[in-house]
Amino acid sequence: MPSGRPPLPERGVPTLFAAAPVHDRRGATIAVLAFRLDPEQDFSHILQRGRLGASGETYAIDAQGRLMSQSRFDRQLRDIGLLRWDQSSMLTISIRDPGVDLNSGARSPGVPSR
Repeated sequence: MPSGRPPLPERGVPTLFAAAPVHDRRGATIAVLAFRLDPEQDFSHILQRGRLGASGETYAIDAQGRLMSQSRFDRQLRDIGLLRWDQSSMLTISIRDPGVDLNSGARSPGVPSR
């Protein structure tokens, strides 16, 4: 029997929460209003609106340099060995200078071969 709740995300799949306190008339916090969002559907879709031309892209990056949004170049990232075929760029790719031209077939130091 359906519970009326959306299904829980699969293990290892990114999820995003937005929350805000609910206050009573005296200003005391009495509840929290929270939403669970699918970042591949919702968050990345918002950032896609910032794309310019054929190659422009808007990214969200965390404090450690990890890509927080979906890249439209996942296929190319797989082709050059930065993603496995079963991975998404979201929460997987570190944004940094690889030190080499990856499009030439060169491997960045510290990146495992396919």
